[in-house]
Amino acid sequence: MDALTAIALLVARYGVQELVGALTGRQEFGSLASELFGALAASESRLTDRLADVERRLAGVEQRLDEVLEQPYQHGLNAGLRKLLTVGVTTDPHLRAAELNGARERFEEAAAAARSPLQTAVAERYVMVCALGLGHHAAARAAWGQLNASLTVSAIDLGEAVRWSYKTARRRLAERGDDRGVKYAGQGDFRGRRYEKRAIAEDQRVRADAAEAGGMIGRLLDEAAALGMALGEPLAPKITCDIRRGRTLLTFPPGSAGPAYRWIDEGWFETRWLVEPTVPGPVRFGSLVVDWTRFKLQANTLVDAPHLQPLSDHDGLTVNIKEKVTVQADPPIPRTVPITQPGRSRAWQVAGKGPFAIPVARHEIPAGARSAEVSDVVAVASDEHGRLLLPGAIRVGPVTFMRYSAT
Repeated sequence: MDALTAIALLVARYGVQELVGALTGRQEFGSLASELFGALAASESRLTDRLADVERRLAGVEQRLDEVLEQPYQHGLNAGLRKLLTVGVTTDPHLRAAELNGARERFEEAAAAARSPLQTAVAERYVMVCALGLGHHAAARAAWGQLNASLTVSAIDLGEAVRWSYKTARRRLAERGDDRGVKYAGQGDFRGRRYEKRAIAEDQRVRADAAEAGGMIGRLLDEAAALGMALGEPLAPKITCDIRRGRTLLTFPPGSAGPAYRWIDEGWFETRWLVEPTVPGPVRFGSLVVDWTRFKLQANTLVDAPHLQPLSDHDGLTVNIKEKVTVQADPPIPRTVPITQPGRSRAWQVAGKGPFAIPVARHEIPAGARSAEVSDVVAVASDEHGRLLLPGAIRVGPVTFMRYSAT
C-alpha cells in the first residue's frame, strides 16, 4: 500500500470512525491499527526519495538530492515514521502514547525544517495523524489547516511551473550545456531548428514531470479530505487534475460573417483542477472553500446572452443566472488568488480586429485574506426547455469548483 494513499484507502474500506478507533488505540481495531501504521512506516526511505524527486521537478532545475532536502527535514521525517512502526505493533498503552508523542515531535521538527509547501504538507499530515491518535483534536485541526494551506500553495505554484514550462526547458538545457544553437533559434537556421527540437522535447518532459507532481498533490488532497472527515468535515469532493494547452477566446460583432466566436490555441499550457462535490453545501479544495449562497434564474431566462462570454463547446441556448458566491481561504494562504466566472467576461477592443474577449478576473482573494464575495450574472448552457445542462461553476486560481447538483 502506498504511504501517500494509505489513509484514504483505509477510510474507504473500513470507515472514518473505525480509522479514528485504530488511531486512538481501541482494542477492537488492533488489526486495523497495525495495517495503518505499518503502511505509513513501511515506505519511510522511499517516501523521502520520492518527495525529493517531485520537489526537483517542481523547481524545474537539475538539483542534487541533498540540495533539495536538508538533513533536518529528512532525519525528522524518517525518525517519526520509524516510531509509527512501533505504535502499530505495541499493545502497551503507555509505550504507545510515548512513541506517538515522540513521532509528533519529530514530524513537527521536519515541518519546521521544510523548504517548500509540499514538504510542509507531508510533515503536517503525519503531525495530524499523531494528534488524532493522542486525542488532541485542537492540535489535529491546526495541523489539518496547515496541511490544506500547504497543498493549496503547491497546486498554485504547480500551475505557474506548467505555464512557464518552455522557459524552464530552456534553462534545463543551458544547465546541462545542451543549448548549442540557441542564438539561431527562430531564424530558420538548421542549428536553430535543432535547438528548438531539443527545447520542445525538454518542454514535454517538464510537463510530464509536472503531471506526476500534480498526481502527488492530488493524492495528498484526498488524504487531507479523509483526515478532515475524522474532524467532522463532510464527504470529500471528487478532485481531478488536467494539464492542457491554453486557449484565448475571440468574439466577433453581431451580424459579422462567420461564427460569433472562436477559440485560439496558444503556445502555453495551463493546469486545471476540477472539484466536483458529492454532497450539498460548501465545496473544499485544500484551504479554498466555495459556497453558493444564492443561485437563481433571472426573469428573462431563455436568451442568447450576447453580452456575456460565449460558452465553450456550446452553440445552443443559454440561461442567465444570478450568482452570489462566497470564496474563503481557511486558513489564509500567502498567495493572491484571482476569481473568474465561466460565462462572464468583459470585451476589449483591439484596434482593427473587433472585440476581443477573455475571462477577466474581476475579483480576487488577496494574500493573507480570509474571504471574498462574488455576485454577478452569468450565462449557463441550457436545452430548448430552459433546463440547465451544467450545474454552474466558478474558478479560483487554477481550481474550477462545480456547484452541487443532484441530477
